Amino acid sequence: MKFRKMFFICLSALLILTTGCSAPNGEDVVSSGTGSLAENLPSESSSSATQASSKASSDNNDWIAYIDDEHNLCIKKNDDANGNIIVKDVAEAPCVAGEWVYYLPNLDEIDKVKLDGSQITKVCDTDAFQVYNANLDIYHEINGSTSVTAEYKDGYILYTCFQLKEAGDEKSNPPSYYKLGLSQNTLKQVEN
Repeated sequence: MKFRKMFFICLSALLILTTGCSAPNGEDVVSSGTGSLAENLPSESSSSATQASSKASSDNNDWIAYIDDEHNLCIKKNDDANGNIIVKDVAEAPCVAGEWVYYLPNLDEIDKVKLDGSQITKVCDTDAFQVYNANLDIYHEINGSTSVTAEYKDGYILYTCFQLKEAGDEKSNPPSYYKLGLSQNTLKQVEN
């Protein structure tokens, strides 16, 4: 199970590296994180690994959120080489939106946490997330071989979900898109 989780995280990171999580200004950011951030963030240091990340401007400070190779949600300033762990043992899809970082702690829900690691709050369940498996010709909930990425837009987060292609699959799977309205924490399927 640990190998499958690592495989899933690595594939998700690769996908996020190509698509990224955009900040409100539309910039895509990809980053590597090591060490610890010493600027007002009470957390531990993160391990070194290439990571997908999310960037947002808040009080004229650019922040990047990423998941390290130990599955920890980390945060750092855009111009800093070091980051801090703000939540341990998360699944994927970090996305900075204002003063909050949204992420999937597991595949069942979306949570948010303040940039300083405080106020972890469940936002909603991921029951609405459905992916299509073209090889089996079925829709199903997300699972360990599903990729989920997040992109902050003006007032909402756009999640892109798709079933990863497995060995022996002949067909590629199309993505599905979901919009998380941040004002009411509502998740609904949308066309991209």
